[in-house]
Amino acid sequence: MKFLYSIAPTFLLFLLCFTPLLTVAQTKKVKAKGPSRYIQIESSVLKSDPSIKDGPSRTLMSGRVVEKGNFENNKKVGVWTYLDSSPNQYLEFDHTLNKVIDDTRKKSAEQLRKITNAPADSTVSLEPVFLGSWGIVYRQLTDKFRVTAEAVRASVDGTIVVAIKIGDDGKPAAYEVVEKMGYGMDEELLRVLIPILEDSEWHLPELDTQQEPNKTFLFPFKIRMR
Repeated sequence: MKFLYSIAPTFLLFLLCFTPLLTVAQTKKVKAKGPSRYIQIESSVLKSDPSIKDGPSRTLMSGRVVEKGNFENNKKVGVWTYLDSSPNQYLEFDHTLNKVIDDTRKKSAEQLRKITNAPADSTVSLEPVFLGSWGIVYRQLTDKFRVTAEAVRASVDGTIVVAIKIGDDGKPAAYEVVEKMGYGMDEELLRVLIPILEDSEWHLPELDTQQEPNKTFLFPFKIRMR
């Protein structure tokens, strides 16, 4: 009996030490194709149910990481990093705290005034934050957008600005072209952009006052044909 009592703590310690290993063994790494042939998604999923992501995940575009973070039971947790086409343009967002950590890609007040043709001394509000890589969005636009025959004949350049209204659930609720180019290009941009952002996630900025948060994001899309 003394021998059994002496080995019991040792056996218990063995179980405690290996419990994390048993938990890790329940997941496996998988690779999946993204929304473009240039995009690949690498993630950890449960062995018992591969539809549930659990563990580290990253999205690569042309071999470069553009999104990375962790899932817990199919839900994003902790700090995620979203990178755009330029390495200096990125967002760090804590999905557990629902808080922006760092955002170098947000538009400046000057940029917002330029897009909306607002007076230089006008007040502008922070825009909703897109929780994803704009690099992935523009990659898909490049793949799917088709210049219309009318625009080709006219050989015009321009910028289309789409106002994306974000609902309280953090999902796009409505789209409106607020700066048009014509020649069927506005309709073509909406045709491609809406399905791309259909399931996207957004964060509404928190304000220090009782002011209603800005729920509109201005999406400029430049077109150059010369």
